[in-house]
Amino acid sequence: ESLAILEYLDLQYPDSPRLFPSDPLAKAKVQMKIARLEPLTDRMFTSINKGRREATKGIEQDIPVFAEVLNGKTFFGGDDLNIIDILPFPYLNRMRELPGLSEHLIQNDTIEQWFQAVCDHPAVKPGQGRLENEVFEIASKNFRAGKPVMSWPMRDLTQE
Repeated sequence: ESLAILEYLDLQYPDSPRLFPSDPLAKAKVQMKIARLEPLTDRMFTSINKGRREATKGIEQDIPVFAEVLNGKTFFGGDDLNIIDILPFPYLNRMRELPGLSEHLIQNDTIEQWFQAVCDHPAVKPGQGRLENEVFEIASKNFRAGKPVMSWPMRDLTQE
């Protein structure tokens, strides 16, 4: 549903910075890259929830594909940030903060350069910062203990 919502917002607010290209051919190319990367981001989400071993295996398997799709460009869509960069960014951002996973991301220079370019982009930079809130602390603690990471918020936060 996230992709449909983002496309709706892009169409609903045409005067805002575009997430999708307005040119039909460029948009089709973006959608093809999304189709290639979306299963990887889905697998990342699932693997994080299964613990460090599965997440590490997923990163080792998927990061080279992300690097290949970047194909030497600054952003997945070319010279500027667009929807293709926005979809995997939250997962990769959180993985960088989880012990034992960040090393796998940082070892790939292409992904590290992309990550820095996204973080430095004016649309992203104001909201950037380490995830030092209570929710992330719970996730990190669960991850280190080998417990599910993504299923905790409703259960743990509503008990207070």
